[in-house]
Amino acid sequence: MTRIGFEKGPLRLSEIKPVEKRKPSKNETDEAVKAGHELGFVPREVPRPAKPSPRARNRKREKRGNLLIHGPERVLARFRDFADDADLSYWEAIDRLLDLEQK
Repeated sequence: MTRIGFEKGPLRLSEIKPVEKRKPSKNETDEAVKAGHELGFVPREVPRPAKPSPRARNRKREKRGNLLIHGPERVLARFRDFADDADLSYWEAIDRLLDLEQK
């Protein structure tokens, strides 16, 4: 009875030699990219990281806290709509409403 791949005797790891890798030529790379594009593949390069928005930079300066609010759904829905329409985060919407109240 033979085991698949071991008909010539036991495998000797010391006899295995590494294969030298070669870098594909520019022409081969271009052909592969073109063939991939024709098949619908898209480039997967990592996009350049975006600069943090001014809003994100401002958040880092202040100490952060949490606030959990329970209330009628109609009031909370109005607040969410207000923040969404003004493109504000919830804390920015609260800050704007408090500023309006103090005037």
